[in-house]
Amino acid sequence: MGMEDLKKARESLERVEATEVHGAPVLTPRAQMLDARDVQAKHPDKVLRWVNIRDRQKADKRLQDGYVRLSNDEGGRHLGDDLALMGIPKQLHAARTEAVRQLNDERMRAHKTAMENAAEAVARQARDRFGVKIDARRILVDE
Repeated sequence: MGMEDLKKARESLERVEATEVHGAPVLTPRAQMLDARDVQAKHPDKVLRWVNIRDRQKADKRLQDGYVRLSNDEGGRHLGDDLALMGIPKQLHAARTEAVRQLNDERMRAHKTAMENAAEAVARQARDRFGVKIDARRILVDE
């Protein structure tokens, strides 16, 4: 891609932004627009996050999880029709995070549990059908 192509692509993107973003061009760097440290300082008991409110399913999922959209009095913000600042109590966030961690741990151990059950079934079948006593731990190689 040459310099000419890059200039054309940039002009095209600027034209799209000028036609789709309402109002005057924003001169604030985008990273500063999303900075909510001042709001976080007002709410040390909450975990804050920007939520995509344009996608109703995502916003509804966050509301169902316990997030609450902060009002203007609380320092809440929104960026156009795209993002809104929402918060959740730290205890609820910690509980949800722990539940997800436990679920992931269970999923990581599920294959081991299934293999242990299979080894026990083989040992039981060998004992019942053939009269051979085999320890299930010797069937399962756990390395």
